[in-house]
Parts: sequence; structure tokens; C-alpha cells
Amino acid sequence: MAKFFYRDCVITDAFRPTGEGKVYTATIDGREIKKLIMEREVYDYLMGAGKGTTNRVWFMSFFKILTVISIQTQAGERHYHKNTAFHKFYDLIIRPPCFGFLTWLAAWAVLIIPVALLYQGNGREITQLMYPLTIYIGVAGGIYCFYKILVMHAKIANTDSWAEGDITPFTKAVKPKFGSALGAAKD
Repeated sequence: MAKFFYRDCVITDAFRPTGEGKVYTATIDGREIKKLIMEREVYDYLMGAGKGTTNRVWFMSFFKILTVISIQTQAGERHYHKNTAFHKFYDLIIRPPCFGFLTWLAAWAVLIIPVALLYQGNGREITQLMYPLTIYIGVAGGIYCFYKILVMHAKIANTDSWAEGDITPFTKAVKPKFGSALGAAKD
């Protein structure tokens, strides 16, 4: 499930490991994150005018990947994650039927053996039960997907109601570089 939260933090040392795309490796409050998704404008701000400053950042996490939904600068202006009409069309019109179809296929794969054992291999009775049952499951999966996407878009549109969150589950501590402990011990 997706989690939505904000955090006042400093994002530094962001770079693209592949050289292209929206996935970055960065340091957030001194902790490293391997997969951080953000728009190019947010990256330009963080590596330019906002370098080293504390900003309020709204994150969405999904499968241990953080996405920067919005960032508020020191001046109070906000940069939002671009959510174009195409993305909304894709999310609301294309994804639910695809998810419903995959749910229908999964229902066939899971239910065929128990139903075949129940009806002792009578093919006509098996198909008479399996077709409507799996279609209902597929339609329910598509409706559930549509509902969750609607909830996600409504949540993203209202970032002011998000609670403050913790980024430590998504980041790992940065190991000190070789010899840095010796330099600190001499001082």
C-alpha cells in the first residue's frame, strides 16, 4: 500500500545512476536512498538554489520507493509532481481493466483445481461454475483498482492534510569514508 507523509529535510548529492529518467540516488538528512523519484525541476532546485537548505518535502512511498510529490522552498513556493491528463487517463481508464483481466486469469489459475476436485472432472459443470465466478472476481478486482487509484489521486491533491513521517525505513546510514575517523580523532 502507498503511504503519504511529509518531512522537513535536506536532500543532497542527488544523481541518476542510469543517466536518464526520474529515478535518483540521493542523501536525505545524511542517510542514503537508492530509489527516489522526482521531477527534473525539483532536482534542479535541490542542486541549485536550494542546495543544502531544509525544505518541506511531501513523499509518497510504494514498495520502498519514495516519490517526491511536492516540495516547499524556503520562500514558501511549491513545486508539484507533474500529473498530466494522460497519466490520469491511464490510471483511471487503462489500469483497472488490465488489473481486472489479470485478476480474472489469477482466479482461473487458483480455482480450477478445487472446482475440478469438487465436480470430479465433469468439464461442463466446471466451466459453468468457473466462467461467472472468475468474471465476477475480475470485475471486482477492476473496481477495487479503480477505487484505490481515485483515493490516491484525491490524497495527492490534498497534501496539506498529510501527517509527518519518518524516512529511516527507506534509507540506510552512510558509512564513513576511509580515514574520516582518524581525521576526527586528531582534531
